[in-house]
Amino acid sequence: MRPVLDQTPVQCFTAPELEDRVRELERLLCKANRECKQRRQSNNILQAENNQMKKIFQQKEMFLKESLSDAQLKHQKALESISQLEEEKSELTKSEYEQQQEAHSALLLENEEMKKELKHKEEVLKVSLADAELKHQKALESISQLEDEKSELKNLVKKLRSTVQELGEELYYSHLQSDEFEEQQ
Repeated sequence: MRPVLDQTPVQCFTAPELEDRVRELERLLCKANRECKQRRQSNNILQAENNQMKKIFQQKEMFLKESLSDAQLKHQKALESISQLEEEKSELTKSEYEQQQEAHSALLLENEEMKKELKHKEEVLKVSLADAELKHQKALESISQLEDEKSELKNLVKKLRSTVQELGEELYYSHLQSDEFEEQQ
């Protein structure tokens, strides 16, 4: 079924009027095609940005995992050192004990600093992850919106083509009627 474009009675247009109307519809069709192409390019750019953000997120996640692994290893070594120091503590003289106590305190301090550094890195990564997820969500929403607009533009192009075809048929019939009228006179 052909879409109804206008409810007004059909008018007979002159050939120049129909040609003007066809040119206008062609101009609108070209404009719609340009807008569709621009939206497609915008969609490609957003997709590239989205891919870049995923890559950055994966790199940051890998960095955090490596940092966490290093910190856990250092923490484990510190715990082993503490345990060893506590075993040796009973065997040491008082001065040696004080030296070992200082080393133990230094290890504990280093351990605490590493924990703080690890927490800081986790917080940075969480913020980065939240930003990346937000940008990813916005990109997905933009892609969805662009796909909707693309679909609407495709529908508009179909309607415009149909209208151009109808106008072409009307022009053809107008020419036939004009030829018949001229032959009758």
